[in-house]
Amino acid sequence: MKKFTLLFLSLLFPLLAAAQFTRPQAGLVDKDDVVKTTRASLLKGDGDVFWSTTFDFKDETSELGFRWPEGWTNRDNTDRGDVWVWGDDSIKGQFTRLPGLTSHTPGDGWLMFTADLYNYKDNVGTSNTHDAWFQLPAIDCSSKSSVIVKFYQNFRTCCGSPNVNLYVTNDGGVHYAVYDCAFGTQTNDFCLRNEAEINISEVAAGLPNVELRFWFQENTHYFWALDDLSLSEGFHNELVLEDDRAYMINGIENDEEGFMPYLPWKQFNSPGFGAHTFWAAFYNNGLDDQEGVALNVDVTKNGEAAFTAVSGTSDIWTLERDTLNFTGSPFRPDGYGDYHFTYTAVSDNEEQVPGNNTANYYLTVSDSIYSRCDDVKEDNQSTAGWAGGGNSDGDYLGVLYTLVQPMEVNSLSVLITHRTDNPGAGTRVGMECQYWIFKDMGEDGFAPIISSSPLTIEEQHFEEWVTLPLEKDGESEFLTPGNYIAAIQTWHGGGANADNSVFRFSIGYDMTYYTASKSLMLWAESDTWGNPGRLNMIRMNFNETGGPAAGTVVFNADMNAQIAKGSMNPATDFVDVTGSFNDWSGSAHMTDADGNGIYTLTVTGIPVFQEIDYKYRINGSAALAEFPQGNNREAMVRYYTVLNDVYNNGISVLSVPANPLATQVSVFPNPASGSLNISIRNAQPADTRVAVTSLQGQVVYRAILKSTLEQDIPLDLSGFAKGLYILKVNDTVTKIVVE
Repeated sequence: MKKFTLLFLSLLFPLLAAAQFTRPQAGLVDKDDVVKTTRASLLKGDGDVFWSTTFDFKDETSELGFRWPEGWTNRDNTDRGDVWVWGDDSIKGQFTRLPGLTSHTPGDGWLMFTADLYNYKDNVGTSNTHDAWFQLPAIDCSSKSSVIVKFYQNFRTCCGSPNVNLYVTNDGGVHYAVYDCAFGTQTNDFCLRNEAEINISEVAAGLPNVELRFWFQENTHYFWALDDLSLSEGFHNELVLEDDRAYMINGIENDEEGFMPYLPWKQFNSPGFGAHTFWAAFYNNGLDDQEGVALNVDVTKNGEAAFTAVSGTSDIWTLERDTLNFTGSPFRPDGYGDYHFTYTAVSDNEEQVPGNNTANYYLTVSDSIYSRCDDVKEDNQSTAGWAGGGNSDGDYLGVLYTLVQPMEVNSLSVLITHRTDNPGAGTRVGMECQYWIFKDMGEDGFAPIISSSPLTIEEQHFEEWVTLPLEKDGESEFLTPGNYIAAIQTWHGGGANADNSVFRFSIGYDMTYYTASKSLMLWAESDTWGNPGRLNMIRMNFNETGGPAAGTVVFNADMNAQIAKGSMNPATDFVDVTGSFNDWSGSAHMTDADGNGIYTLTVTGIPVFQEIDYKYRINGSAALAEFPQGNNREAMVRYYTVLNDVYNNGISVLSVPANPLATQVSVFPNPASGSLNISIRNAQPADTRVAVTSLQGQVVYRAILKSTLEQDIPLDLSGFAKGLYILKVNDTVTKIVVE
């Protein structure tokens, strides 16, 4: 059992006498060596928001289109004028074109640092390193026993380490505490944690002049965008599932397989292969100590319960961490199917913030597919720029697989990728590749044993899983137990040490299921396989049968952005899904039984392990469908597939024609304390859905009114924390301020 104390990246405060504290030392601390403090049970807490902003800075009278509030500071330390800006649309740049990236709360915009735009002005690319921040005016936290900073973010950085930080000062800028907002994100990757939550109590609680600064440093590209910033008091009980892992046993001593989304059932014939055990790391972000902390694991097979177990327990004191290994009997799949692993952090205390207590893994036990990656890429991978190999033709990207049963291999599949915004950084038509399997020969290393024919890339291969049959000779395709590398060899036509902004062959890489040492690269100038730190998306396919031929797909479409922006009226409009699986004829109407804005439809009998194209529509209309430019969604169908999508990536589609019967809503008083009244008027009786959510997305009130003409709802605010809330009545959105 390991226990870790809270560690700040940099903390230089000589705090005032009134706010002195003893800081825990970084490193490993034994539980018995720490003095447990006694805390008053009447600390306020419970998540009360005492300061917030949605960055609603739009001002059409300003030359910039927005105006900074009084007291805010915005600075570029390079004096180039590359500063933070407000925007109400997507983020664009030479290497960042994200039409689906919109404000977290509709209608009020982002604050964003658009590094790509600054390094590509007047069609001229530069590589200037940025150093820019914005800072809020002082916030009074003198009456607060704890201070939690929350915000929504998205970012990507290059080409240093992800240097996106929150600086906090309580002495006018003489000293700053620094908090890393990357949360483990690597260079060139999109941020791993969009919903950020940082406990700054040690340097803010009980102090009158706390200032926050967001700082983008030491990178040339891409962007950092922020929305919905708030300061709140901590909850008494907030246990966080901070990290988690699943381990699969392969019967080989000291060999960690990690977790794999696809496994062939034949491999389970080995007694030491396929059992799964679990591990998790917890953080107590609450005001109270958490007692009886445990990891609960539930596994379903094709949507039905298959396994449940709870780990041993631990007590975790406030602002401390602990880890738990699952020591019970491991879980072993019992046949073909889709297995969904749900991790939940539990304790003896009543959890007040359940949204950060769960994690999910997905495993398909099929007859023929062996894969360390899932179906969806997080980014592009190539050998360009990696130390030791330059950017040479003939490089290999590979994945290590262990077989414990003999199997006949048929083919390999690779996700071939390209980049429309920067063609030189991805695969292009005319480039070539070839698939290979290498076998571990012991002291002689890995040797090639079978390959496909070379393939010349065509337009149809982009962003697709491309499967190539291996050239069988009656012997090489029969793989015996041992270690193998499934690899793709690439040729971009640029020769040795080619410019990787012009010549680069790319495939997908998966951040979700990466396991150290299992993803490999071999450069043309080297005979040694290296580890790139990213999981190449390469699968092995075997000559095995026996699994089900058809599967079930559950389509879930989040319509909340469309409802909020007036593109859909739940009282009068419907949603369906159309695609290659139903000959683009449209499906039955999707339903929203619990009124949460997420519409659902279950479709059975779809052939498995084939990719389907699909998109959602409003009222069965092509004009009101997602992606009117013609793009479709894609998904690999497994035995039991659950698809969770946001309609049109949250961007408002062409508006539904004006409805003269639209619901009229008024709220009074607003701002309010104690209580308020919601007045609803429909032109004719209609079902009416009412929901109030916090900026963190928590639903604090919900009602469904049947066949309503006029209704007044008195809303008791005594249980509401202070702050901004969003009221949605059908397609009408109103902001409520609770004082």
